[in-house]
Amino acid sequence: MEEPPIQGVNQQVTREDWAYLAGLWDGEGSIGMNIYKAGKSQRYAVHMTLTNTDLALVNEVVRIMDVSHAPAHVSLRNRPGRLPAYQIDIRRYESCKIMLENMLPFLKGKKELAVLLLRYITKRTETLRTQNLLTFQRNGKFASMVHLDCYTDEDKSLMEQIRQLNAQRKTRNLNDYTQPQVIPG
Repeated sequence: MEEPPIQGVNQQVTREDWAYLAGLWDGEGSIGMNIYKAGKSQRYAVHMTLTNTDLALVNEVVRIMDVSHAPAHVSLRNRPGRLPAYQIDIRRYESCKIMLENMLPFLKGKKELAVLLLRYITKRTETLRTQNLLTFQRNGKFASMVHLDCYTDEDKSLMEQIRQLNAQRKTRNLNDYTQPQVIPG
């Protein structure tokens, strides 16, 4: 029996497509936030990135994202002695939200990061709407360039949790993945 389509997404994107993207992001992608500083001002920025050398794979990811109305920037990274690598960057709240909501049921290793980032995006969007700090562009999408004093304590806490989780992921070694895990209960 075929699974029902995911609500709110173009019907050309299947559950298998989202599972495929989740597997790619779990294995080769990143989900996180950065802090950009300019003088005394700071700005938090969300990001999802995937880098791969297989152009067919990158084209399929971009197709799924385009059909889902989650545009991304794709760049070519050429480094001497290495295969050309294509990097997919998603930095818009709306695009990250679409991707995270639909990949979430299928994520394994980066599920906690995805939940935190989705919570941050949802909370931040609502905060900006209620404070009338969103600026709308012609296409109806919102963009926000606000400074650190506009971030709530919850925003800052979510940012720190995301950064800590990513820092922990960088310090793991092979034994962390090969040792059997005992699940209580």
